[in-house]
Amino acid sequence: MPLKPKDLVLPENKQEAPEFIEEKPIVEEFPSEEWKKEAVELTFPDNNLDTSDWQTYRNEKFGFEVKYPVWLRLRVNQQSRRRSLARIDFVPSRPHGSDIGVYIKILNKSINDYISEKEYIEKEKSIPITVNNAYGYKYNAERFPYLNNIGVIIGNNGVVYTFYTIDTDGSLMPPLQQILLSFKFTK
Repeated sequence: MPLKPKDLVLPENKQEAPEFIEEKPIVEEFPSEEWKKEAVELTFPDNNLDTSDWQTYRNEKFGFEVKYPVWLRLRVNQQSRRRSLARIDFVPSRPHGSDIGVYIKILNKSINDYISEKEYIEKEKSIPITVNNAYGYKYNAERFPYLNNIGVIIGNNGVVYTFYTIDTDGSLMPPLQQILLSFKFTK
């Protein structure tokens, strides 16, 4: 961080160095008060999937939990890449090499940085949302029909959680929606 002299003029007959003050970067807080006024609770009114027999996955390291269907296997992949911290996979029994599943990708960056780096997310058209005690954006994800990307990102303390499915027939969209609706921070 750059230092600036507070006063470059030394007092007469004094040999003291000027005092320096530290400039602190401006940190944008998320969610802002303005954002909170615009936010709506995330819902999927057409989704009536029964979740009464779902299991709960709790991640102590990243401080969140979600519910998921018993017929999906859970895999936790710790990532070693600089910005990608982890990926949580909920996958059906499948042939080796298939990517079909529901995914939560956890990235080491602020939600605003994530949005500004992704040209397919138009922040002005994104909808501020809340999910339980979490905050994020829902955005137009039509650009990725093969992913069935629901277009929801949640941010917390410089970490972004992205939610998506990879499937060919849309059958994993209802479970993804319910996984999203069950997401909550535990810390």
